[in-house]
Amino acid sequence: MNDSLHTPAPQDTPELTASLARALVRTSGFRAIIRALVPEVLDAWAGSSRSRRALARLIGRDILKSFDAAGDDAGRDAMADIMQRPDIARRLGELLPEALNAAIDTAAAAIDGIASLPPREASGVARAVAETVDAKRAGEIVTGLVRCVARVHEDDPTFFSKALQPCFRSWIEGIDFGEVKETVDRSSDDIAATVAMANRELWRYPAKVICLLSLIPSIVAILARSATETVKPLNELAPDLLTDVVLSFVREIDGAHVGALINEISELVRKIHTGSALIGDAGNPLLPQTVAALAGSTLDAVDVHKLVRARSLIRDLGETTFDAVLEKIEQRPELARELFFGHFTALAAFARRWAAKTEAVERLFDDDALAAEFARGLHELDMQELAATAGRFCALLNRIHGSSPGVVRDLLSQFFGSLDGYEARETAEWLMADIVESIKPIAPEVLPPVLNGIADLITPDDGRSDELARSVARLRDAILGAEVKSK
Repeated sequence: MNDSLHTPAPQDTPELTASLARALVRTSGFRAIIRALVPEVLDAWAGSSRSRRALARLIGRDILKSFDAAGDDAGRDAMADIMQRPDIARRLGELLPEALNAAIDTAAAAIDGIASLPPREASGVARAVAETVDAKRAGEIVTGLVRCVARVHEDDPTFFSKALQPCFRSWIEGIDFGEVKETVDRSSDDIAATVAMANRELWRYPAKVICLLSLIPSIVAILARSATETVKPLNELAPDLLTDVVLSFVREIDGAHVGALINEISELVRKIHTGSALIGDAGNPLLPQTVAALAGSTLDAVDVHKLVRARSLIRDLGETTFDAVLEKIEQRPELARELFFGHFTALAAFARRWAAKTEAVERLFDDDALAAEFARGLHELDMQELAATAGRFCALLNRIHGSSPGVVRDLLSQFFGSLDGYEARETAEWLMADIVESIKPIAPEVLPPVLNGIADLITPDDGRSDELARSVARLRDAILGAEVKSK
């Protein structure tokens, strides 16, 4: 084996060790460790000996005086210079895994020790840690950074975009996205296999999986409570102040930017549609073909029986949920009244929207423009296609009737046979009376053209089938017969 391939280990010379030690002992963190460690070491060394304990006090006082916290943290710069040396970096790279493992073991042991304490003592330790951390200083650091960014933007609003552009450009130039894509494509099987492996290993411990899944309701509850606590202070504001806050948020939204986004999305859709027509065959855009192929391959992989069962189960679940909700609503009459009234409010809102649209059309278009737009809209309706669809639907009904002549009759018989005739008659009587009473004011204007139209339709013309004449005669005989019986 070629020894030149190995990076020579750095010489752990006394000079290097001394430099590192000098820089380390000048840092405030190391001083804090020494101040906490020295008394414990000396106390263990002195033991129960009175002379050693006296000597330990003298030695400890001198050592702690040497590591007095007063002074700056001048060792940081020296430490940074040493850490940047290649030989130190290599040595740290060799020691880093072991150091990390030691730190993890120490943290785990400390956490286990704290966890073994009684609840009150564990709370005290946690409180001491929380109170000892200089959160105020951390907040001041954040504030200083924010203030620095604000001052920079006062001089140059786009400073960071220009400052980061060379770095970002170099980063983009240094990435081979083709290699990234190829690697991702080649890693798909391994990623799926890794996920499958993780699930297999995880499901070896079903109790742990159940505990993991049980976190979902807890997380949802936490999110709900957090949202409640977030909204609650808003409800403590005065109505005018709260409204002013909300309106200020709305005013801060730049409508021009929203409109520009809509324009870009619209142009994107137009270009995709145009490109689909350009790269596809004549009269056959490529996008619908691609989507159809995707849908076809997806449906080919779908288990129809499972899908049908799933839809049935979802439908049953929806019905069960609706029945449960309805049962609860029945226990709250005020809520039931509001829900029932909501149907009418929704209908009224729908009517108001159509009225507003109609008024807007009347204001926007004159007669010629309205006729042109109406004609253009009707041209969008392919009446021949609609007629052909209606014909095919009739053909389907005829085929059903030819195969099962009584299916529709039986269905209608079940419906009307189950209908309460007395209630239906009473409803028909007052409903028709109300309709007639309501139509009477406009009947002289509306009925003549309607009746004339009906008369024109049932009047046989030359060249027509005799079937219409026979039908009209039968209707006349039925009306005359009813008149004779009534007399």
